[in-house]
Amino acid sequence: MVDYSGYEHILAERDGNILTLTLNRPDRMNAVNGRLHTELSTIFREVNRDNEAWAVILTGAGRAFCAGGDIGGMASSESGSNLEHRVAEVRGEDQVMAGPAFTLME
Repeated sequence: MVDYSGYEHILAERDGNILTLTLNRPDRMNAVNGRLHTELSTIFREVNRDNEAWAVILTGAGRAFCAGGDIGGMASSESGSNLEHRVAEVRGEDQVMAGPAFTLME
């Protein structure tokens, strides 16, 4: 079983073979900052290797699923080349995954 406890902005909860991933930045309406972006690109690779997760529910803590990109965080902490690298990293993972089915819930 995969251990998801090392994530700062994503909470993972398992109910049998259903894995619920919760974006956990409710004070920022779960807007994606650099750290959350990295965590998202990592966690889906881990989920793909998790033989115990047959389905994944992706949700957000608080009053919003996700407000999009945290523009303030991008401007203050990430250089353009770093952001471009992160986007390229995620796009490189754009493939059909053999792992569990995903759904989005509010």
